[in-house]
Formats: sequence, C-alpha cells, structure tokens
Amino acid sequence: MPYIRYSQLLRYGIVVLIVALALVLMLMLDPWLSMSGTPFLLFFSAVMVSAWYGGLKSGLLATGLSALLSGYFFLPPAYDLSFYLSNFLRIGLFALQGLLFSILCEALRTAKSRADENLQKLRVNEERFRLALSSSDIVVFQYDRNLQYQWIHNPQGIDTAEEMLGKSDDEKLHPQGDGVFGHGESGMGHGEEVTNAQCPMPKAAGRLSLSTHKGMEFPAAFDERTLA
Repeated sequence: MPYIRYSQLLRYGIVVLIVALALVLMLMLDPWLSMSGTPFLLFFSAVMVSAWYGGLKSGLLATGLSALLSGYFFLPPAYDLSFYLSNFLRIGLFALQGLLFSILCEALRTAKSRADENLQKLRVNEERFRLALSSSDIVVFQYDRNLQYQWIHNPQGIDTAEEMLGKSDDEKLHPQGDGVFGHGESGMGHGEEVTNAQCPMPKAAGRLSLSTHKGMEFPAAFDERTLA
C-alpha cells in the first residue's frame, strides 16, 4: 500500500468538505430554484476552489465527486445512478471543464513554485555578494550617461552613498559650478603642473582620468574630436 502523507489526507479531506458544502447548499435551494435544471450550479465553484487550493489531483477529486452527486441528486431520474445518454453528455462536459480548470490551476501553482524558488536563489546570491563586498575595500559603482552615480558601494570619502547618488564627481568637488575642466588657468609648459586643462564636456562621450591636484584623479568625459 503506497504511503500517503498526512498533508495529502488533510488536503483531500478539505476537498470532500468543499464538495459536501456545495451539495448541502444546492439541496437547500432546490425547492426554490429547481436544481434539476442547473445540476452543476455550485459544483463548478467547488471544483474551482479545490483546484486552486490543492492543484490537479484535488481538482480531479472534486470533479469526480461533483459529477456523481449531481447525477444522483439532481439529474433525472433523481436519486438514481443509472445514467441516460443526455445525462452522460452533460456530466461529460462538466468533467471536461473541471479537468481543464484543474490543469490550469496546476500550471499556475507550478509556475509560482518555480518563481519562489528562483527568488530565493537570487536572495541567497545577493547576500553572498553583499558579504563579499562588505569584507573588502573594493569600490563598486554605476554611472549613467551624464557620469552621475546611480549606485555605489563602499564609497571612499566623507560622503555617504546616499549623498553621492544622482551627483557626479565634478559636482561633489566643485559645488559652485566651476567644473574640473572649465576655463584654463595655466598653460601646459615644460615642467609645469597641469592645474586646470581646457576640455569640453559632451553629453555622450567617454571617460578618462586626469591626475591633477597633487595626484588626485578626477574622471571626466572626453570627445575624440577634441583630443585629436
């Protein structure tokens, strides 16, 4: 005898209760609504709830129980399981709809389970990456096309990561608007230190590092036409 887990028994028991509740409600409404005309009215809901709750097997169990109960209590002749051809077709169509809905619910449950599993793996990888960065002095950041920080980890300086977001190195070092590469203040002679070089700032160019101001490096945009 195959082993059946307690969780499976509980799931199937809940399905039986759902179908039984639908039967009781239909029997109570039968004197006013004549359920023989709509013998599957509430059983559709029972199948949908069962398939959503337990997946394919639960939906199939609810479909089978609903078909038997509707055939016995509501399909003519009532309280008789001898199926006529017309009743057989109606029960067959109901069973087909229950099968399709159960397959759909099972597919949704499988997709959700895979998505949750992938999300858990992503969180684990993010935590490993965070721990690896937190124990090192590596600076990791992301620029946009305007050389402004979009994301930064482990900033080296007096500013925090939140203060640097949306700003460029030029804005942080020259808040008054005088860029690192503004107007030239001294020329490039023999043996002279370059303190401020003439270099336009195009919008979509590249990035270079210029060693000025006692060895500090300042990233700046460059245009190939300017450097030619």
